Amino acid sequence: MNSGTDFVLGRPAISNWTDWRRALPVVRGDEIPSDERASWEWLRNPLPPGDEDPNFASLRLQLGVSDNSFFTDKGFGSLGYFERQVLLGTLTPGFYREHNPILRHTVLRHRKTLEEAGLLEPTAVAVHPDPKSGATYPGVGFDGLGLRTNHPFDLAYHAAEDFTDALQKRKQGAGFMRTLLLQRIYSSFASGRSTADKLLHGDVPEEEEDARVFAEVVADLTSVEITSLRTIIEELSRPEARDPKLAAVKYFLLEHRTEGKTWLEHGCIVFSQYYDTVRWVASELAGILTEESIAVYAGAGKSGIFRGDSFASVERESIKKAVKNRDIRLASRLMKK
Repeated sequence: MNSGTDFVLGRPAISNWTDWRRALPVVRGDEIPSDERASWEWLRNPLPPGDEDPNFASLRLQLGVSDNSFFTDKGFGSLGYFERQVLLGTLTPGFYREHNPILRHTVLRHRKTLEEAGLLEPTAVAVHPDPKSGATYPGVGFDGLGLRTNHPFDLAYHAAEDFTDALQKRKQGAGFMRTLLLQRIYSSFASGRSTADKLLHGDVPEEEEDARVFAEVVADLTSVEITSLRTIIEELSRPEARDPKLAAVKYFLLEHRTEGKTWLEHGCIVFSQYYDTVRWVASELAGILTEESIAVYAGAGKSGIFRGDSFASVERESIKKAVKNRDIRLASRLMKK
């Protein structure tokens, strides 16, 4: 194991990563270390490279570990304030799912590499918006690569920051909540509103894998935190809180043409990381395209087809078959990380 390269899985005799039965739940994100002391044993052997994360670079500097060394024999008791702060961040759900030697040393071959090697047929990809092309997108409020938001969104965004700031002051390991909440607000107003409502009632969003840790972090919310969540819900529920992403989706489906056809005529899949956004997009489009069958492709029990204002649950395999046969030409699909 390691083939003499200790920087891969660490020094075998003392590395947690060499025991796949212990390491697999951590890599998958099913388990996290119980405390900072336990996390230190996962982090220090092998010590992550500094270019993977700024905190790792600073940690190496504090420990006096060179770039070409991947182990430190310092025990937990000898760590200073900064090192322990870094360890606090490693206790957030999903940290070791994103930062682990298995992922770090898995060979990734990009599509371009495979195409150049003749292993994949080249596929043309057009990315929108392209500021260099001079293309215009009528009715879509692009600002560079992003979409212009509105005042209710800005207020909801600041309320989300206030919520996470207040939560972090009293809850160890609550730093992940800022990313969680802001990503869902960015995804869609519907997703941000739904997530704030779940947090307010102590529910766990569907996409969160570590329900236990999540539930502990949002337990016993203070009045300040509750007020911030209610502000998010209220602002994103206002009639003037129109989500700019819907206008963009409508434009590309119904107006933008490729090879003389609209994207709807070609057939199109709209992807999102969050189910609330997937279902919202499908329901909104169904209200506009009343003659179209619009599929929601998500988890078991959540997939189905919209037609007008009606929705019927349908198994995912049936949806895949209908899309393949062109019986359905528009789908909103959940995309896992």
